[in-house]
Amino acid sequence: MRPFQIVRFALFLGLEIALCAALHFFDDWTLAEMPVRFVECAFLCGFAFLLAVSEFPSAISARRQALLFWGVAVALRLVALPIEPGDDFWRYQWE
Repeated sequence: MRPFQIVRFALFLGLEIALCAALHFFDDWTLAEMPVRFVECAFLCGFAFLLAVSEFPSAISARRQALLFWGVAVALRLVALPIEPGDDFWRYQWE
């Protein structure tokens, strides 16, 4: 394993979770500049994801990899809970 790979992975993963948490600050699309900031933040979140994936520690056991994957998936879902879906979501559910 390369030195500091775990540290870089944790840093990029933390950055991804923080950027995903910041998305709810830009979800009021009634203001003109908010959609642009939302997309910028989402793009940076995706870029942090790609950096974290490139540093994923493959030398750990499959059980720890699964725990890490599911832990991050649950954390990202919990972070995204404050983001309210738009009206289209409820319309699609009705149809």
